[in-house]
Amino acid sequence: MPDQSAQLNPLSTWLSGQWVSFSYRGLMADLVANFRVGSANDANTERVRLSSKSQEKGHSDLDGPSVRVEKHCTTIPNGNQDLESRDGPPASVAADPPAAAPPPRQRTSSSNSAPSNLSSPAPSSVAGGQATSPWTSFATPSAIPELDVAAILKDAVDQVQRLRLQTVSTAVVTQDVRVPPELAKQWIKNYFTHMHTDMFLSLVNPRLIEMIPDLLGLPHVHLDPAILVVYYGVLYHGCALGSTVQANEEGQKYIRMLYVCCLRTLPLWQREATGSTTDLIAALTMCRTAAECFDEELAWKMYTYACEYAQALNLHNLDAYTTAIGQDESKLDADRKGFWELIQIDFFFRLLFNRPPAITDSMNTWKVNLPWLSSGSAPPDLNAVPTVTFLMGSRLTFILSHFFQDLESPDCDEATIRPKAEEYCREIGQLFDEYQIEDWIQRSVASAAKADCWLLGDVAMTGYTYIIFILRKLAVLSSNSPRPVSCDADIPDSPLAVEASRGMLRIVRAILVHNPYPETMCVLLGIYRAYVSYACLLNHILRAVDVRSHYDDIELLEEIGEVMLKGSRDDRDFMPLLRAIQSLGMEVKRRLNDVAATASVATALTPAMSIGIGAGF
Repeated sequence: MPDQSAQLNPLSTWLSGQWVSFSYRGLMADLVANFRVGSANDANTERVRLSSKSQEKGHSDLDGPSVRVEKHCTTIPNGNQDLESRDGPPASVAADPPAAAPPPRQRTSSSNSAPSNLSSPAPSSVAGGQATSPWTSFATPSAIPELDVAAILKDAVDQVQRLRLQTVSTAVVTQDVRVPPELAKQWIKNYFTHMHTDMFLSLVNPRLIEMIPDLLGLPHVHLDPAILVVYYGVLYHGCALGSTVQANEEGQKYIRMLYVCCLRTLPLWQREATGSTTDLIAALTMCRTAAECFDEELAWKMYTYACEYAQALNLHNLDAYTTAIGQDESKLDADRKGFWELIQIDFFFRLLFNRPPAITDSMNTWKVNLPWLSSGSAPPDLNAVPTVTFLMGSRLTFILSHFFQDLESPDCDEATIRPKAEEYCREIGQLFDEYQIEDWIQRSVASAAKADCWLLGDVAMTGYTYIIFILRKLAVLSSNSPRPVSCDADIPDSPLAVEASRGMLRIVRAILVHNPYPETMCVLLGIYRAYVSYACLLNHILRAVDVRSHYDDIELLEEIGEVMLKGSRDDRDFMPLLRAIQSLGMEVKRRLNDVAATASVATALTPAMSIGIGAGF
């Protein structure tokens, strides 16, 4: 694209000051091989690893500097253990190590150990010759064992994830799914009404999707498997967007069934996929759906497929040539927006899930301009939620791009990167202050504007999560450990991280109050890692000299516990997490008593500190 085009787009100037292009390598060729859908049998096996060939490509084939990918080695608790015994916390804390044993390693908030973001951390690993667990601490050399909050919550969430995937795997084989056509049509309408900002939506034929409920039961009608994946993905998201409480409750009865339908369609689609536009939409739809259903491995596979299909469709060169006469500019702009959202997903996977770059590894050959704020002659509405969320999301993308460029610089060390990282985090906070994002979310919630609430909530939770994980990512710089363990030392002890955790949990509370469903909890825990924010804030409280000075934070954590209990809807899959929160709440209560809190302060704690007691858990 000539420089003139870059100068004409004010959004490019506002975000970066220059025209941006991207480069892509065939990095995911080895990553997407051997497609499989997770089952109950492989739920207890180690998660997908990069092959040595893929790792070589990830470090040698890139045009830029080497890419840092943390190593993970984790152990999953015994899969044959019964539910009751593995859900509850240990009955006692391990004794102090014998004198002959090497002393436990000192751990601080700036630990050199890399965080583990994938499979379950080992509930018992070897440290200094002694069996340890999340309930025994080697975070400090103190003889008094303390709770390892992050590892407790990580282990509990991993158990929840494993139970959810096992439940879905069983349903794929055994469940009889029947979706009433009338409900399907209503969910399709909900989707295209509220999800009009979805990426590459211009490539979807709404009329065809609307016809499918009536076509499925007809003989001699063959539907392409790719369009069926898109169809069930549309139903999945549309059923959660009911305009009334009754519609929402009815949709929740089918939401897991619809995910089962998506999974059943995948094998046939993968055998017939050719890289068409429909295949691209199917991969993106399934990526999002799998991520929301706690299946990050499948989400990653689908994302790498989407990147492969996008390259085959030449979407990385949308602005390589002069726009042809008669070309639909609005469609071209929608494709630009979709491609930029692919880039945002890439950074999200890299930061939160420690994945290698699929698109952002090389940025010198991609030729895609930023989209215009308005494709028509009318000026854009800068106060419209879709416009604001796109602007904020683009700013977050540039911030994260700069962070990774600094992090992957050959001469990068903690002394030079930490001040820059903290400045990036402050920039995210300033962006949210500029738009008063939390107040806007509260107004959207109060007005029952569900689609706006989710759009604003998504960008806000993404930004807050970026702050925490940017600071957490610094631990990889000087890590030499081949077996990093997720523990309190991985939680940044920074005022920036603590404040981001507060903001994150306030949004989580608002969302769960109005969407108290298990699927909502899966989204918050699986995609946004809400438990990391919980651990960060709780650690801040427990490290305080007087925990009474943090009563507002304690109250916020209590309310999070209450809404999670309500959102679980007695689903036993969430039992490990609820019990972990119960135990941690009791620890806060003990700390309050230990600092000689008055009886009024001690008894003012709400019943949420005893989650699970008397609730059938």
